[in-house]
Amino acid sequence: MSDPNSKAEIMRKKTEVCRRTFNLPDTESVIQDYACSLDKLYPGRLYISQNYLCFASTLSSHIESFPFRKITDIQQDRTLFVNNAITIVHQGGTNSFGALNHRDETFHLIHHLWKHPPSFIDLDEFAMGTGGGSSTVPVGANGTPSTPPASSVASSVPVAGTGETRITKSGSGSGGYSSSEGSSQGSQLVKVKVDTTSTKNALRLATEAREIGGSTLNELAYQAEVIDRIEYNVENIHANLDKADRLVRGIESIGGSIANSMSSGGKGKDGMHYIDRTITVEKEDIPADIDILWKLPNDALQPSLLRFMNEKFMCVNITTKQVEKDQTFNYDQIDQIVIRARPFHVDIRFHGKTPRFRMMSSYIQPIVNEFVLKSKSIPPGPLGYLRVVFEPGIKRFSYGSGAIALPTSVNSNTTRKAAFFRQGAQPQNNAFINKMDVEQETKNALKEQKKELEK
Repeated sequence: MSDPNSKAEIMRKKTEVCRRTFNLPDTESVIQDYACSLDKLYPGRLYISQNYLCFASTLSSHIESFPFRKITDIQQDRTLFVNNAITIVHQGGTNSFGALNHRDETFHLIHHLWKHPPSFIDLDEFAMGTGGGSSTVPVGANGTPSTPPASSVASSVPVAGTGETRITKSGSGSGGYSSSEGSSQGSQLVKVKVDTTSTKNALRLATEAREIGGSTLNELAYQAEVIDRIEYNVENIHANLDKADRLVRGIESIGGSIANSMSSGGKGKDGMHYIDRTITVEKEDIPADIDILWKLPNDALQPSLLRFMNEKFMCVNITTKQVEKDQTFNYDQIDQIVIRARPFHVDIRFHGKTPRFRMMSSYIQPIVNEFVLKSKSIPPGPLGYLRVVFEPGIKRFSYGSGAIALPTSVNSNTTRKAAFFRQGAQPQNNAFINKMDVEQETKNALKEQKKELEK
């Protein structure tokens, strides 16, 4: 593993050069760069940030930048019958990046960022009611940021290690990526407070239902005990009647007396034995999948799904939907989660000699948040709960809060596609969703749900 400080310095220099050369906002950070050629004419280097593809020629002053929000299609292509090119279609035309030594890796990274715009939720800023700007997440002695209550939450904050906030919205023909037009380079800062009234009403109804259910179970247990006592008494009555019949037969005739001596009389129960009527309700283990790029031992990036279960997580093949071999782990195996100096890259490091699990994902914050919440819901491992470590050059973000929703994958075949919202976790409020390009049926369902909760 490379030295984190050296890696952070390298990434910082590349980011500074990229911002200066292409006049990018300060929120942009270089994620990866590759040697290639543009349109078979200009040899140079391709720089990939969270919102831009940038190319700079090494033999001339030619430069190009392509915002992801303007790209409508990305395809794997070939140059002279060699599969080493990527073609992008955008509002200004078509361009091709050829002579790529790692064509598949480059394609997967670009496609992931295009399909899944990076987003962060700044809980601290909205809890303080500030109007804008970035904020630093306070960190406790154990390295865990302190997070405020989930009563006020930002909708989304698409940045890469910085504190700028911007709402993203799905648009047609752009692979799910779009951006608000506004200040420098098209970043418009928008703040949204989430209305938690419906959530509070739902919590109140759930609490009342739980109390009613508990009272009902207690009453049923009492009635079951009464029934047990009645059955016990009835059986004893039958035994006493049998004994009386034997005595009468013995008194009435010698034959009856002989018959009584050759048979055993009925006996009542020695004592009352209660029947165990305990009902065991198993917690439903519904998986939640999130899109990642799994980093293989040879450093290649493979599109995959990270699947969260109640007590374990696993890496799932995005094509076959099968769990990858030896890629299932328990949460108590995790020693620490390392947020790497390269933006959006994460290492899951385990106790003992288990090899680390490496990945890249736009959803780095909800992934880390889910790991922290899952680890706290089970008994700690032999060395305690997991730790979250930020390498140099990476801005801290909030985690450990139920207000941060886990955006499930549309590629998942689990039963909770895009509906895995914790109690109180709403990535966008209904008013914002109603303005988006979603089906009318979805909008109506949201309105009906809110009415039911407010009754």
